[in-house]
Amino acid sequence: MPYEKSIQMQKLPGIGNIRTVNFTLSATDKPYALVGYNFNGLLSSYSTTGVVSPSTTPTWWSGFGKTNRSGDSYSHPYLICPDPNSACTFNGGGADVVSDPASCPYNDDDHTPNGYPNGTRSGFGSGVFDSAFIYGKGMNWAFADGHAKWRILGTLDPKTDPFSKYTGDGVPVDNAARKDTQCQVHIFRPDYQP
Repeated sequence: MPYEKSIQMQKLPGIGNIRTVNFTLSATDKPYALVGYNFNGLLSSYSTTGVVSPSTTPTWWSGFGKTNRSGDSYSHPYLICPDPNSACTFNGGGADVVSDPASCPYNDDDHTPNGYPNGTRSGFGSGVFDSAFIYGKGMNWAFADGHAKWRILGTLDPKTDPFSKYTGDGVPVDNAARKDTQCQVHIFRPDYQP
């Protein structure tokens, strides 16, 4: 993870939409940070030298859309690692889960140790997405090679757009992330070459 001088860098500028958590602050607590970006969890504990296409592999993006979350956030997508005795690192060598990616579970969040190795599956948050059209018809992305740029969304281009269907105002329909046969959102995979 790159060095950040201030947690305020994680806030989406100009966005007033805030989701809060239900925690009670004591008089000595600091205010919650506002977080509008999410880390690509498939890169958790993954060697940066192992990323096949650093210029196209996202590290940070606005995984919840046009919102700043107050006091919480999580990696998006996130690795599923059911074995607590094994490392939790992306493993692209897992078996296919489905023959048709359209039949992947809506929100694959199965953490039960049912025979698949850690890191061969990932989850994608459910029901938490606001409009992906944050600035115009896109959002800011940061990539594994260190560059950042605004990227248009709603194009349905499988090489650059994680979603396969949107409403008119840019909300992904049913959080319809485009997945591969391992039920991973392929543009976030460190072994993906567009």
